[in-house]
Amino acid sequence: SVFDSLAGAKIPWLDSIERTSALWSRTEMHKLLMGLGDPDLGLSDRLIVPATIPFGGAGRDFKGKVPLIVKSNAACGVSFSHKMIIVRTEEPVDLDPALESCYNEYRDLVVQDYIDHDGHETKVYCIGDAIHVSKRRLGTLDKGEDPGPITVFDSLEAKSRSPGDPGGGYYPVSEEDRAILCECGKWLRNKLGVHLFGFDALKARGSGKIAIIDVNYFPSFKGIPEARSDLHRVITSQLS
Repeated sequence: SVFDSLAGAKIPWLDSIERTSALWSRTEMHKLLMGLGDPDLGLSDRLIVPATIPFGGAGRDFKGKVPLIVKSNAACGVSFSHKMIIVRTEEPVDLDPALESCYNEYRDLVVQDYIDHDGHETKVYCIGDAIHVSKRRLGTLDKGEDPGPITVFDSLEAKSRSPGDPGGGYYPVSEEDRAILCECGKWLRNKLGVHLFGFDALKARGSGKIAIIDVNYFPSFKGIPEARSDLHRVITSQLS
């Protein structure tokens, strides 16, 4: 593959292919995130790591598992990594049209627990030693709209449709949540050994626990004014 050929190339890397490999696959990413449940970290009682298992195409028995989200196992490098299917019913349902719409013939898929959240997503951006936290509202259904048993959506488009506000669409993060997210960022940075990454978190409705749903290499750093200077600092210090 391209990744394999680049891994052996004698060129300077800010973050090597080997170190970022855990973020290419959502199943591998889940194994990584399970480490946050280590009691010694003191975070397990405030965190949720949604179960992520291979999609069982044959039979598709969702009893006791809904609501759930179907995602591509490929977390990056493909055009459909942000396309997802929410399944809300245990009754037999024909998923083939939705699968074809999202993934064409690709079927290396995973099923992840759906987190009933407060309508906001928190993005945590790690640039070297700096950790930035940004919270924004997710796109929502119109009031009274029935979502139906299956919802197909693109997570990037859902964010772009999010309603703005006088604050530019960004919302404050509590100091308690910020502290937990920063601890997660530090742990992931040390575990991965990479300089540029981010992760997405939701706040579960009811329990108030934080669910980490995805980790991304070299995210957009959108809404982070310090990103330009932080990136310059990291790149020059590592590659000079």
